Formats: sequence, structure tokens, C-alpha cells
Amino acid sequence: MSHSLRTRVMRWPSADAARIGDADVKVYTASLLAGDAQLDRAVRTLSRGERERFSDYTNSVVARRFA
Repeated sequence: MSHSLRTRVMRWPSADAARIGDADVKVYTASLLAGDAQLDRAVRTLSRGERERFSDYTNSVVARRFA
């Protein structure tokens, strides 16, 4: 069986984030100039493994880009 992947791209944060739930591939984009509160919200959407990887970065610029 072959089928196309359903993708959704959304700028983070968004009040419409719930709409992205039915996609096979979810892509969130965010400004690298986000404030600390926005970054905290973005990090909470990461999986446990992704949060561990985020916390391992010692360079805050690289960590922000990852999140």
C-alpha cells in the first residue's frame, strides 16, 4: 500500500495549533527572536528525547535553533 503523507506547516505559537493534529508530518516554524516564554512553550511540545537533546546543548544559540 502506498499513500501520500499528509503534511501541515504552522507558525508557532498559534491559536490554531489543534488543527495540525491530523497530519502525518507536522512542521512548526518560529522566529529565532522569540522571547523566553515563547521558547518555553515550544520546548514543551518536544518529545522527551527531543527535550533531553535540547537540554544537552551548552550553546544557547544552537539550543534555540533546535527548539
